[in-house]
Amino acid sequence: NVKITNAQETEEAQEIGGIAGVWNNADNTVVTMTNCSFTGSLSTNVATEYCYGGLVGKSYNATGAGKLYINGSEFNKDGISFAAINNILAAGGDYTLPFDVIGTASASNAYGATAINQLNGGTIDGNGYTLKANGAGGTWGSAINTTGGTIKNITVAKGFRGIFINHNSTYSDKVVLENVTIEGPVYTISCDQGTGKGLEAYNSTFNGWTSYAATIGKVKFENCSFGYGAGYKFCRPYAPTTFIGCNFCEGYEIDARAAVTLVNCKLNGVPVTEGNLATLVTGNIQNAGFAPVVENVEDLKSALAEGAVYVKVAAGNYTFPSSSVKAGVTIECAEGTVFTGNSKLNINGATVIGAKFSNTAGTAVDQTINGTFKDCTFEGANALRWC
Repeated sequence: NVKITNAQETEEAQEIGGIAGVWNNADNTVVTMTNCSFTGSLSTNVATEYCYGGLVGKSYNATGAGKLYINGSEFNKDGISFAAINNILAAGGDYTLPFDVIGTASASNAYGATAINQLNGGTIDGNGYTLKANGAGGTWGSAINTTGGTIKNITVAKGFRGIFINHNSTYSDKVVLENVTIEGPVYTISCDQGTGKGLEAYNSTFNGWTSYAATIGKVKFENCSFGYGAGYKFCRPYAPTTFIGCNFCEGYEIDARAAVTLVNCKLNGVPVTEGNLATLVTGNIQNAGFAPVVENVEDLKSALAEGAVYVKVAAGNYTFPSSSVKAGVTIECAEGTVFTGNSKLNINGATVIGAKFSNTAGTAVDQTINGTFKDCTFEGANALRWC
């Protein structure tokens, strides 16, 4: 156990580590640590965040150009080397945070400074750790700038914009967020000039101001939480947005500048219905509503053709002779929904929930490609064919 009892400032409190004290980052000095850890604890009389995962103390030489490598991640006197991370991502690689990291944003998102630039896809895996970007506090500064790819298992705690979705790359794809928490930045999700490929967020938390331009494409939040952060609890989407199974904190407000669809959502734990919709959607409520409920296949096809991304099917028996469902669409079937005969259903990455497909004389579902069936039942001489 290492303890400082009379530190006068944060820098003094940071001069301890589990393996070594201050790191003398002299020019041409390289220190490499692989699979290193320590037992015990670090403590000081001044509240602080320990450097380099607590393995070593802060850098000693304020102008030194030495490098510290910990489990493959490069660090310098300012903290983690975002430049090294960005080189990995630029090559289409993936990056995993080694521990809670702080560093100085030195790259550009075309509007301001950014720490991490995800410009060629890949995956940023926070591994359960926290990212803080110094030097990204300007109006257009961002912790992460992305033109497409996956970001998961990370808490973004510093930077004016948490995740900025932009167009400053020849690469563009859908942005997928999984188990992401953004709390600290003013803007949680932001987009000014997107690539139109869309955003999907799952099991994530957004505390602050969430807003994005129509150029982002279609947006879906599933099982996400929206709360207070940096003085705001507000969402202003300019792109069609679907909230599925999301919870909004007390006093949260949505200004629906584009179509907003709410599916099984709650406001401070209370289901959102027609009766309390105006409490949540305080601006442009005419653009907000709930998933359509259809009672025949033709209405289902019509709803999908009109761009619905979530449709509920009432209980009943239906024939589904042929259809193509777009990626990102969810069809939720009430208990007792049965599609009879040979359903030629190409779901293209869509999701079907709770349906029963039955054709005792032949194939129940034919031509299914790259999709998800959840809590479904198949009955037939050939239950699934050409899947």
